[in-house]
Amino acid sequence: MRTFRKTVTEPEELEEGHGWGAWLQGGINAVGRYLFLLVCAAASAWLVYKSYPGQSQHELAWFALAPFIWGVTKTKGFWSSFLYSWLTAFLFNAGIFYWIFYTCLHGGGLSKGLSLAAWLGLSGLMSVQFALFGGSCYFLRKTGGFFPLLAACGFVAWEWLHQTLAFYGLGFPWVMLGYTQWNAPEMLQLASFTGVYGISFLIVFVGASIGWAFATPGVKDGLWHMVYAAVLFLGVYAYGHYALPGSSQQLVNRQPLLSLNAALMQPNIDQYKKWSPEYETEILNTLNQMGHSLDGKGVRLMVWPESAVPGSLTEERYMELFKDIGGATGAYQFIGSNITEPDGKQYVGAYLLAPQAEGLLQSYRKIKLVPFGEYIPLESTVRSLFKDVEVLGELGSFTPGPRGQKPLDLGGVR
Repeated sequence: MRTFRKTVTEPEELEEGHGWGAWLQGGINAVGRYLFLLVCAAASAWLVYKSYPGQSQHELAWFALAPFIWGVTKTKGFWSSFLYSWLTAFLFNAGIFYWIFYTCLHGGGLSKGLSLAAWLGLSGLMSVQFALFGGSCYFLRKTGGFFPLLAACGFVAWEWLHQTLAFYGLGFPWVMLGYTQWNAPEMLQLASFTGVYGISFLIVFVGASIGWAFATPGVKDGLWHMVYAAVLFLGVYAYGHYALPGSSQQLVNRQPLLSLNAALMQPNIDQYKKWSPEYETEILNTLNQMGHSLDGKGVRLMVWPESAVPGSLTEERYMELFKDIGGATGAYQFIGSNITEPDGKQYVGAYLLAPQAEGLLQSYRKIKLVPFGEYIPLESTVRSLFKDVEVLGELGSFTPGPRGQKPLDLGGVR
């Protein structure tokens, strides 16, 4: 293995002289190094992509950064590390954000070229954070055995900075590495102390330790890094396993302070169908059948997904549908929908409709909107550059809800 690492990734000292042999050897070494980095980037990108919701193979996340770290230890200079890291992130972001292309094409009415540009442009922009992390690794790798720990700290620092800038300015506060563990309850218990950042730290530390072990010349030193990672991983897993209830019976035996019989409704309707009028009848029939399937079941609250109906909830046919379901089941209807107010402003919100109600009981307007999906950042500039483009058709200019809104209240339950 050590011989392979040296042959493929470490530049050989060229023999003295300027013969064709030395030139050819240097070319072969350079090609081998670039191929090695490309393989590492592709391997990490595939593992990261498969780890995120949608693919949800959370166990792959623990190995995802190992090929990347192995490769970043062989780059030459900050910019080499930066570009290698950007390429890695671009590959997995393109896989994660593939839906942007279809959303812009079918929902926004954009051309294939503009939809492709939006998809790849967003993927490239989102990759800058990871590229900065990779560039930092060029300097951190000089710390030797402390590299995995410092790399994990550096990654979390960049992740926190990105999320902060995204929340208060432009950007998308998405794709945090800790999200990959959403379906691993034992690992999620760490978040009760550290938030999602602690889970991201642990994933990076484990992956960096494995990658650093392969890059370390000594087998013994490499094994010790794997041992450290295994001990930390197993410690967190053991705590999570202990913190979780041992059986469903334990959950049953716990006495709740308040009991509410609720139903989560998932019609599982393709989002793109909701933008095609030809599917409206099919969608409404699906919602109606699912809602009435709970007649007489004693459900107090029915929670529907965001954009459950193919239009605004205030349209009469949609309002009547949920009134009918609420009246038959005796359940409050909690629905996500966009609504246009009489003054022309559009809002994205959540609405609570009481059984037998004449109208909306309560509503909550979304405060933080999605750039280019729900609002256009720097709108005047964007529209001046793309005069004939309406971002997401009619749904590109929602108004943020006011701050200080009260939570929706259902008989004391908020």
